Amino acid sequence: LDSLYWQAVGDDNEKIAEDILALSKLFRLLLRQGQADIPVSREMELVTAYLQIQNMRFSKRLRYQIDIEEEILGARIQKLMIQPFVENSVVHGLEGRENGGTGCVTGKREGDYLHFTVIDDGVGMEQEEADRILYTEGNGQKTGLKIGSYAISNIRERLVLRYGEDFQLTIKSAVDQGTRVDLIVPMEE
Repeated sequence: LDSLYWQAVGDDNEKIAEDILALSKLFRLLLRQGQADIPVSREMELVTAYLQIQNMRFSKRLRYQIDIEEEILGARIQKLMIQPFVENSVVHGLEGRENGGTGCVTGKREGDYLHFTVIDDGVGMEQEEADRILYTEGNGQKTGLKIGSYAISNIRERLVLRYGEDFQLTIKSAVDQGTRVDLIVPMEE
């Protein structure tokens, strides 16, 4: 990827160079020494790199805002706690819209907890389907659910292993109105 980056720079193709750099950064963040816990700031770097790559596909039709309180950037969370929800938002919510769409990731401190929200104005789904995805155990493929349900099931399992019942994960959705995911976990410095 570094070679491709420098070739694009040499050819004065800044757009391709930036996209290759984003892909390279995403790989580095994902594979970083197998770390299970990372600072919130690192997870947001992962989200940002992922969104930059998706913008290549969407030709700038994808609009995403990231608003994370500065005081929580150093707090530690499990890697890939937020990015899979952003990915589902793009792939299952916004990709199907002709004009793309808008999403937002927020993070803030609420007492001794971190509260993250991922919202999109995508195609949405029936609330019953959102509940089924959230509460399906194990591999979503066996139940006929989308691959995104596997990622959500995996996150839920990791949350239970780490926090027991001391977390909240909710998905609210409506057809043609979008989806909202709320994740609340204990704050760890």
